[in-house]
Amino acid sequence: MKYFVVFLFLFYSFNCFSQNDTLVKNIKGTVIHNDTKLPMGNVHVVNASRVKGTVTSPSGIFEISAKVNDTLLFTYIGFETVKVKVTNDWIKQNPTKIYLTEKAYVLDEVIVR
Repeated sequence: MKYFVVFLFLFYSFNCFSQNDTLVKNIKGTVIHNDTKLPMGNVHVVNASRVKGTVTSPSGIFEISAKVNDTLLFTYIGFETVKVKVTNDWIKQNPTKIYLTEKAYVLDEVIVR
């Protein structure tokens, strides 16, 4: 009986690890400026759930590994940060397009010397 329980435990643990490995997918896509519809280079793409990241190419293309329910952050100076939660439906759209919008800054006062 003791060996049977050990066998079941080992079988179950190997099964769990193999399922987790199959969930990791390479996400490919392009980051695009929302107003001009041009690709954006050097945008930071970070998988916040796994603390891994990359930067888009000059033509706006990125590739990053992610699992379902991971959160991807797309950041660029002067633009709103876009958060995307990875779902099975979103992975099926691969390659995908991410649109970044410029931040609207309001100045209260300007000092000229």
